[in-house]
Amino acid sequence: MLFATLPVLRAIKEGVLAEIDILIATVNAFVYVGTLYALFWPNDRWPFTLLVLALAAGHIAVARVIPGVKEGESPLARYIFAGLGLTFATMAIPIRLEGKWITFCFAVEGAILVWSGFRAMSGFLRQFGYILLAIASVRVLFFPPPAGAFLLNQRFAAYLLLIICFGVALWSSRNKIDETGEQEKMELGVFSVLINIFALIALSLEFGITSEKLLTAPTQTSRAIFPSLCFGQFTPRC
Repeated sequence: MLFATLPVLRAIKEGVLAEIDILIATVNAFVYVGTLYALFWPNDRWPFTLLVLALAAGHIAVARVIPGVKEGESPLARYIFAGLGLTFATMAIPIRLEGKWITFCFAVEGAILVWSGFRAMSGFLRQFGYILLAIASVRVLFFPPPAGAFLLNQRFAAYLLLIICFGVALWSSRNKIDETGEQEKMELGVFSVLINIFALIALSLEFGITSEKLLTAPTQTSRAIFPSLCFGQFTPRC
């Protein structure tokens, strides 16, 4: 609790955060959510949702009371706590729906951290955001949410959200790409390629669902019609 409180007190008092403070604040938030998950999922979703919303409100309240920075300094602390608050507020809705909410959380949090990193010119923050986006990508590929109706299913929503988050990361770098290093330019290039790859995978999976339904429909129809034909064939006529 002491380690979780120190970054908050420093941000409110000084309006700035060191890299270790950013790490502590972010990791502590995820550890807290993980603890709530272990305690409440899946039988007590309402308390879980309300506590996550309270966590979001707390981070947003901290962001609002952080003092303004001096001219030439970056309001990084305000971006961090506002971003965490927005992430948890976004995350509260899918918690009520299904158990793949952590993928959505990682994707949204990663995009927010990348955007905040470019606004605050913090390479550490951007790299952390890239890692979260990579984790979300792996989870979507290897632990996809369930699919159902064409386009209107959780798996397609996960792919779409991830593509949007990749787009946010690239959009954030549009005016500051020259200020990044060669490695980061390569990472952003990978995200631009992944947008096309994930869009292709998502559409292929969706059209696969449609094709499967079209192939199984005639079989099901024939199974229903066949007994009727047989019955009509052998029914004696008056």
